[in-house]
Amino acid sequence: MRYKIPYTHRWLLLFSMLVFIGLGSLKLGATSLWLDEIMSLDFCDGSWREMYFGLRNDVHAPFFYIMLRLFIKLLGISEWTGRLPALMAGAATLPALYFLTIELNPKKPATLAILILACSPMFLEFSREVHPYSLSAFFSVCSWLFFLRLIKHPKKSSAVCYALSTGFLLLTFYLGIIVVIAQFLFLLFFRFSNRKKRLIFYAWIGGACVFSIWLPIFIAQATENKISPVVGGYFVGGIRARDFIRLITDIFWGTGARELNYMLLASGVFIVLFFPLILLMGQKHISGSSRYIPFWIFWMPILIFTLLSFVKPLYLSRYCTMLVPFAALLLGSALEAIHHKAKWAVLILIIAASLFSYNIYLKNLPREDWRGVGQYLISQMKSEDVVVADNMTAASCAVYYFKILQRLEYNKNVFPFVLFYNNTNGKYLFSDRTLWYIKRPKPECEKQLQIIRKENIFLKQINFKSGFTLYSFAGGK
Repeated sequence: MRYKIPYTHRWLLLFSMLVFIGLGSLKLGATSLWLDEIMSLDFCDGSWREMYFGLRNDVHAPFFYIMLRLFIKLLGISEWTGRLPALMAGAATLPALYFLTIELNPKKPATLAILILACSPMFLEFSREVHPYSLSAFFSVCSWLFFLRLIKHPKKSSAVCYALSTGFLLLTFYLGIIVVIAQFLFLLFFRFSNRKKRLIFYAWIGGACVFSIWLPIFIAQATENKISPVVGGYFVGGIRARDFIRLITDIFWGTGARELNYMLLASGVFIVLFFPLILLMGQKHISGSSRYIPFWIFWMPILIFTLLSFVKPLYLSRYCTMLVPFAALLLGSALEAIHHKAKWAVLILIIAASLFSYNIYLKNLPREDWRGVGQYLISQMKSEDVVVADNMTAASCAVYYFKILQRLEYNKNVFPFVLFYNNTNGKYLFSDRTLWYIKRPKPECEKQLQIIRKENIFLKQINFKSGFTLYSFAGGK
């Protein structure tokens, strides 16, 4: 039977989406893009062929970038147009989560879950950056929604929707496979009829067919092993208990909570691990094993992700953005077991803590101030001045921001330090021109700056946000 949304729930859902969009829009276009975001836009800014080879030579799935390319070609390149697709995907996740929660328990947990997700600092953070993570959250919620519908009411239409949502999940973010594995283990752990299992198996084949259009490229990316050297640098000593605690606290309270005491965070992890389970066990009105499904949907992918990271060091919390809606589902389902007045008091406390953490995140923006540096250079540079950045990636970021600011004529003036040093030994020859050095908060930048200081005449230093500094020098020393 088709579920009819109560009138009050419609308004709460609309209100939650407006709150989410409002919070996510804060500083959306006024904050500089950072390296990963610039690279994402750069993938999509050329021809379809250039985008294909850009993705092929990196480690990304294609669907989000196809959507991003359509947006920037239609609306132009800027901070807000680049971030808009992720914000829209995040907003779309709220109604998807509502229907998933209704599928489990057609009572108030749905409204509780969407209110929690609308204010989730982690979900807001990665729904406002040029990343596929919020879109992967949307498809992961849809995948579980149609998976459970297929189990409860085995229809071909549900099987088709499950196949499509699962296929597009993998085409959006490869690590969405942890959701599929959790669903497979769910089938093994609980008993279902052969007809239901058969329909789910056919749906998996359908999802594999959807993903197969990209399968050769994925195999090439996986065999070239480009992601491990990059992400592995964060986990030189392997995955530790501290990393697990950071992952869980990020999911529930956002990266702003990292400033809190470690033991306080560890206590928080203990609470969200055991208390929701205890509360779910007390929900006698929900039949059989159904009451534990919210616990399974969240914690099983976390366990799989943790085990996978012992093989490949991928243990970054942003990769688990797709699990944040399930954290909201878990909390909403657990709150339903609390007494009416206490339930709303706890909900207000959760939302207040979430907004506090999100405010810390906003205060720490931007991650990298390429915009501030670019705007200052445009206002001060002469046509023959030279800009030096510490490496090719940093130089590319500066070049791309000149493009965003519509000053393409300066792109030819930007060089990585190695190229500049190989041609000049660090000595700028022109006394009537200015050499600009972009210093990021990295150890190698300090060494490069010492070389440039030694060979040239220092003029001034300009400080920007997020530890960026611009130094100017005159040549002819």
